[in-house]
Amino acid sequence: MIKHMIEDDCAVDGIPLPNVTIKIFYKAIKYCNKHDEASMFDDLATTSIDDDLKAWDADLVKVD
Repeated sequence: MIKHMIEDDCAVDGIPLPNVTIKIFYKAIKYCNKHDEASMFDDLATTSIDDDLKAWDADLVKVD
């Protein structure tokens, strides 16, 4: 949805996220970056890579 807002020039002045803390936003960015990196290895997808990514995801969503 955010991608479409940017592409359609609806986000020229930013996208308000009033209920998202900086800590949660940071985690969302880390998640996107990690999964983007992992997508580069799609042709090499193995159970090991999938398991590592699932473990990383589980650790990321832990709340302090």
